[in-house]
Amino acid sequence: MESSSGKDENLLLRDIEELYFRRSGMGSCLLDDFLILNGARDLKSCTILNEDKIECIMRLSSAEEQQSGGAPFKSFQSLSLENLPNFFGLFMWEAVAPFPLGSFFCLKKLTIERCDKMKKLFPLSLVRNFHNLQHLTVTSCSRMEEIIEDDNNDGVNSSSKDTTFPCLKIFVSEISATTEEHLQGYDLLLFYSGNSFGGH
Repeated sequence: MESSSGKDENLLLRDIEELYFRRSGMGSCLLDDFLILNGARDLKSCTILNEDKIECIMRLSSAEEQQSGGAPFKSFQSLSLENLPNFFGLFMWEAVAPFPLGSFFCLKKLTIERCDKMKKLFPLSLVRNFHNLQHLTVTSCSRMEEIIEDDNNDGVNSSSKDTTFPCLKIFVSEISATTEEHLQGYDLLLFYSGNSFGGH
């Protein structure tokens, strides 16, 4: 699917279930290119492969804009991001704004491969939004330092229920686990040589 400047949102049907992008020429942000994804209630799967420009999946701006935009990617069950040389994170904050309630809540499988600008995957404060994640793969991301970044700067400890993936069954990563407090209930856990799970 192409995401050129002359994109026609009517081409993206609201009842579509799967998206696949490969060298489509999309811009720096998936949601910016396809605002209609805010209302794509039946979308279950998205694969983005070999895209040179994309930097993030969604931008978080003002609270007012977030409220008007709804909860994008609410129905996502599978997201695969592969060989994206300029991709540095799932989200880009442009202002202090709350994360859209319900976004990614249905996500069960997340695969990230060969995204060499990524250093952190999940901010600790957003882990609870991925409550239903079952399968997580993070491989061949040369700069990856942490799967979960502790962004809690208010001195208040989050409850373990909010900072774990209670449904996680499979976790495959090149980051070796020095702590496993955020990964509970998995059936298969594979690690390769690399940096520590907790960071430094």
